[in-house]
Amino acid sequence: MLLRGTVWKAVLANVLMGWEMGAGLGHVVPLLAVARRLREHGHNPIIALRDVVTPAAHLRKDGFTAIQAPVWRPPAEPALRLGQVASFADVLVSTGFGNLDKIHAVLSAWDRLIDLVEPKLVVAEYSVGLGIAARGRAPVVAMGTGFSMPPSHLETFPVLRPKVKPLIRQRDLLSHINAVQRERGAPPLPRLPAIFDAEGQFVYVLPLIDPYGNRRTQPADGPMEPLPDPVPPAKEHHGFVYMGMEHPDHGTLLDGLSKAGLPATVYLRGAQPEYLRTLERPGLHLLDAPMPFSDILPKCTLVVHYGALGTAAACLGMGRPQVVLPRYLERSLLAEALVGNGVGISVPKDSSADDMAAVLRGAAENGELAAKAQAIAADIKQAPDTDVLSRIVERCLSLIEGN
Repeated sequence: MLLRGTVWKAVLANVLMGWEMGAGLGHVVPLLAVARRLREHGHNPIIALRDVVTPAAHLRKDGFTAIQAPVWRPPAEPALRLGQVASFADVLVSTGFGNLDKIHAVLSAWDRLIDLVEPKLVVAEYSVGLGIAARGRAPVVAMGTGFSMPPSHLETFPVLRPKVKPLIRQRDLLSHINAVQRERGAPPLPRLPAIFDAEGQFVYVLPLIDPYGNRRTQPADGPMEPLPDPVPPAKEHHGFVYMGMEHPDHGTLLDGLSKAGLPATVYLRGAQPEYLRTLERPGLHLLDAPMPFSDILPKCTLVVHYGALGTAAACLGMGRPQVVLPRYLERSLLAEALVGNGVGISVPKDSSADDMAAVLRGAAENGELAAKAQAIAADIKQAPDTDVLSRIVERCLSLIEGN
């Protein structure tokens, strides 16, 4: 951020880029890709992140620093925390949108940042509060994955889990937001999904795995980065496991791999070397650092992960069957899409090692699963190249210039 009294090279425009909801680097990496391009055009990206620590190394590598974005405080009531949710409205409530004081506090904090930065453009990556606060003050480009960018033209958010009782009525949530809008002297929202209305909207996910695919007026844009080309599966069975330390079933999964007799390479994100030694099993190669997909996937016949969107997309591009252990709604929806397209198997929560072994053996020996994965990879390869990143940047530049 520009500081008073400091001499800076002239820039064409300040661009406020925010990430506000969700977790992980998956929200930061796309922002940085856009920020690099905007900087190349002489603009000044000012990056506000809900977590400035986890992505610090990525920021330094690109010569960026981040400022702290306003942080939502989730409800204290266990029933309102993110777990089983019926629609995206419940995701908002579990973030803090169900409380007028919290909505006012976060929007006011964004207002103040907008006052300080005076941006010619706002780029919001899973940043609902920023998008609302910037309405009428600066043009907005909203970007995100399929789950984090529901269609904004609908009257209400679609129900994703019909058997789950909603945490709040959508009209009540809209009333809360509009009460804060009136207090801020800002126009009310006509409908709840309009929180995603923007001068530019980009959904960077394969339409194949977009949970709102059949509800959009046009298909999702596709992945931000090119996917790997299809590669024939390895001749001998070998799995690749990508999990996080926070996943409660990672130990059971490794036991299941051993019981299944499936050799595998394993990357457990966040595991310390001492802990990795306790996880050693026959036939398993434990990595102490991530390996590029382009290096590991050609050697594999099966990939096991927790529902990571980037991993799933890379597997679809290269033609690898997937076994998914989802824990939350977004990842469960991804697993359902993979299963529905015949390229994946979803493992129920709290499965035993024996259950996992049976699933893994079945997946490894399932020729139809492997053939379908190869066929979809070929279809993806033949699809037109959309170059989503360039399209996002072009729209940003156009809005900065007032077009």
